[in-house]
Amino acid sequence: MGYQFIHLEAYARKNDKAGRSVGWVLDEAAREPGASPHVAQPLPPEIVHGVRLEEVRRLHDEACANTKVVLANGKERAVRKDQKSLLTIVASHPASMDCVRADTAVAADVSAWESRTLEWLRAQYGDNLLSVIRHVDESHPHLHVYVLPADLRAARDHALALAGGR
Repeated sequence: MGYQFIHLEAYARKNDKAGRSVGWVLDEAAREPGASPHVAQPLPPEIVHGVRLEEVRRLHDEACANTKVVLANGKERAVRKDQKSLLTIVASHPASMDCVRADTAVAADVSAWESRTLEWLRAQYGDNLLSVIRHVDESHPHLHVYVLPADLRAARDHALALAGGR
């Protein structure tokens, strides 16, 4: 059947060297025109948990605009545009979408996997878990996850997740 995988990545408001940013990743997930050239026939994402992607963007931008960082000398400054402020996760199931559509047992397995994945995400990220969406327009069913850390230090949460917890 293949391998399941989970991929974590943190993004900033400013484009990285590859041109990727919070805006870029949200546009791709929302299937904005031109943002998903790897998808032959883009379909709108399906919300599994939390808010729509437009709301993720609004909450993220609002948090960045209203949060101050306290420096070692006690002075405050705005959150830098290159600070990785949004954690994203992609979790993919090994079944092909063709199998999911053709076999109710496979579809039930994917549904159970999705529930277990969401349970783990809630335990891992709590109230910082803003949104989980499903894409069914690629070769394998997968979830896109958006986590907004209270301190906007998504790179720290990325490292903690890789280390196995908080």
